[in-house]
Formats: sequence, C-alpha cells, structure tokens
Amino acid sequence: MRRILSTCLFVGLCVASADAANEAGLLKIWNQHIATPQDHDAVINSCTSFMTDYPSDPLKPIAQDIEAWHKMQAGRDKEAWPILESHLNAPGDPVSDGARLIAKGWLSRLDREKAVAALLKYYRNEVQFPENLEAVFTHPKIPATLHPPRVDRFGKPWVYQLNGTQKIPGFLNQKYALSSSELGDFSDLKKALAAPYAAQIVVKPLQVLPPLGDVTPVKFSTPEKNVTVLLTPGKSGKDFYLAYAGAQIIVVCDHMHWKVFPKP
Repeated sequence: MRRILSTCLFVGLCVASADAANEAGLLKIWNQHIATPQDHDAVINSCTSFMTDYPSDPLKPIAQDIEAWHKMQAGRDKEAWPILESHLNAPGDPVSDGARLIAKGWLSRLDREKAVAALLKYYRNEVQFPENLEAVFTHPKIPATLHPPRVDRFGKPWVYQLNGTQKIPGFLNQKYALSSSELGDFSDLKKALAAPYAAQIVVKPLQVLPPLGDVTPVKFSTPEKNVTVLLTPGKSGKDFYLAYAGAQIIVVCDHMHWKVFPKP
C-alpha cells in the first residue's frame, strides 16, 4: 500500500510539473524578443526550443504567437498563418482565449487583403470603386473565388465607405476606406506589421491583490490620470485583455500583440 501511495504521489507530482507554467522561460523569450526585435531567426529558435522542451506548457500559445510575428516580419508568412489559425479552436482558458483574440485580429487583416484585391478587380472593370462592398459580390466579372469573407473574424461586417474628394465631380469614388470595427486604424496588414511590438498596450500592472478563490485580481494603471482598472485573468479592460497572472509575470494582450510584465 505504501508503495502504491508513493507511486501515485510521484505520478501526481509529474503531472503537476508538466502542467506548471514555465514563467522564467517565457520571460527570457520576451526579454530577447523586445531587446532584439529584428533578430528574427534567433527569437524563432528560442520559441521553438521552448515549445519543444515544454510542449504542454500553458504559456505555449504566447511563445507561438511571438514566433508567428517574427516569421511574418521575416517574410515567412506561409509558416505564420497556420500557427495563428491553430488558435481559433484552442481550449477555453484565459491564455488560449488571448491567443484566439490575436489570431482573429491577424487573420482579419489577412481577409481584408482579399477584400482589397476584390475592390481592385472591381476598379479595373468600372474605373471607380463601388458605393458599397456588396457590389463586389454581385459584379459579373468578379468570380466567386475572388470574393472576400463578408465579415471579419469577429463576425462583424466590414466598415466600407468612399472617401475621395467631393470638391471635384467624379472623384468621390476614386478612393475608399475599409476596416474592421474591432481593429480600427490597425486593420491594414502592412500598418499592423510596421507597428512597434506592444506599443499600443499602454496599461501597466500596479498591484497583484490576494486571490479571490481560484482567481487573482490585478490592478492596472491607465493613461487617464488617477484612473485604475481591476481585472482577473480572462477579463478585458479598455483596449487590453488580461490573460495570465502568475508568481513571476503578468501577461496581457490586445488584437495584435502580447505584453509580458514582471510581477509588481
């Protein structure tokens, strides 16, 4: 009986160890990623090593997304998109939900590129852009294979409007604006890729409060004077989402990037 109990205890410790988050390992990747954002191969190798050494780590999606970003920056898009797509149907935990949010953001930007191509096809036929996006789907010379998704990855219709000059007759339909209501100014793929990593995440953890049952509240500062936000993992504030609050690190994200903070 003692041997059985010892064996069970050993197995239990192994399972707990396998499921434990390697916060120090992720923080090391993060610091390398921020210090050398242009050294794509080195950061990709670090992410790959992390995922190989800790295949069941709950922080793995964060390393995967950092890897995907560096692959996009290095022109290895065909390797990056499957990583992001794999997060669309990931298990429902706070870190996976954050990875899904990022995946929907980047894949919406990719879908927007398809809409841009369809609009260009329309322009080549009509020498003007349409009054609404629906005209792309009904145009006889634009085959169904070129039709973009009707909604972004958040399930919302694209925001489309003509925005050429009204002062000169005939020029209003020579320019357009196309965006996702969730992504706003960073709907454009090239603009999003050019943005410094995590620069749009302007909150900062101030204090980790005592746990409330199984959740850990974290207080964040905001750009607004004397305004703080209190969140638990899996909850969103304005323009950011709290994915993880651990012993050493706090991890948040938006629709584009992750940001890892040392625990305050």
